[in-house]
Amino acid sequence: MATQNGSAKSYSTTAEARKIFKQLLNDPKLNLPASVKGLYSSINIHGNEGLPVIPSPWRETEAITALKALEAAMAMALAKVRYGFDQTADIDAQHATIFLFMSYLSTIDGFGKWDKRSVAKLKPTDIRQGQSNLYRRLSANIYKTKVPGEYYHTHGSLESTPILNFLQLPGFQDRLEDYDEICQIIQEQT
Repeated sequence: MATQNGSAKSYSTTAEARKIFKQLLNDPKLNLPASVKGLYSSINIHGNEGLPVIPSPWRETEAITALKALEAAMAMALAKVRYGFDQTADIDAQHATIFLFMSYLSTIDGFGKWDKRSVAKLKPTDIRQGQSNLYRRLSANIYKTKVPGEYYHTHGSLESTPILNFLQLPGFQDRLEDYDEICQIIQEQT
């Protein structure tokens, strides 16, 4: 429950996603064509009308749902130009959330992405060693900043060195193997 002016009112992830979607469509910095902006009413955002299915302090359900709606609007505008027909789209907030969290929730034979035993079960595609050890794998994660209630998302899963160097950390640390210790080291850089 969210409070506004001292009274309790229900929070709706889908209502917030619709609001974000509308803001994206009308953001002058995005310079979206009118053919995309005009599709707001053709896209139905639905799903869990209350709190997110996977609770997160970052409003990821709302953000990914709005982005999937924007993606649908772009695809619909392209299909209109290419094939000449109008469409509607349904964006399920729960499905969008699961899509976003799949990389965090998925396992291989019971091993998550943080477990080095999962690497041996994957096709060898780690050209830049972004997944070569836990330190490098955790270069793609969500961390608290020094400002209470604010977080940042690092994304070094394909090539960890640039994000780690940006955080003034070395690209490789073979001696670190403890999950909590690595998270603390990276988190302290904000």
